Amino acid sequence: MTLAINQSLKVADDQTVIQYISSSMDFLMCYAVDLTTQPNIDYQQYSHEDWKQNLFFHYLGVLYCCETDEGKKIVSGAVVKTCVPHLSELENNIAMRIIEKSPKLKAMHAELAPCQIFSTIIPSQPGRMLSLEECLRPLHAFYLEKKAELSV
Repeated sequence: MTLAINQSLKVADDQTVIQYISSSMDFLMCYAVDLTTQPNIDYQQYSHEDWKQNLFFHYLGVLYCCETDEGKKIVSGAVVKTCVPHLSELENNIAMRIIEKSPKLKAMHAELAPCQIFSTIIPSQPGRMLSLEECLRPLHAFYLEKKAELSV
């Protein structure tokens, strides 16, 4: 469906409208996470109707690493639903726009710009919406994995 809408906009050839709408249609924000409050996770949840979530194929976990006084640290993360290919330029663009879409992440990264971004697909069944725990547990496991890699 989103591809059909995108194609219609291309035919209309209004680049400003195409860019604005496309940037709002390639992912759906699910959770924004502050990881500086470990061991607890401070998160913001975004609720969407099932039909909107069904427009997207997979869940993507994203972690933002920043250069701090103590070295590189993963300070925040997010879970979104998207259709873009994993580890693609489109995914990289989404990872940067997530910060702008989330007031929590935008405030966190006003002072600390990400120096490195990590992403992973969060496994899910087609058409099934994941719960809070089903999204945040894999994101936390990914965080622990990447945190260990940064410590080496």
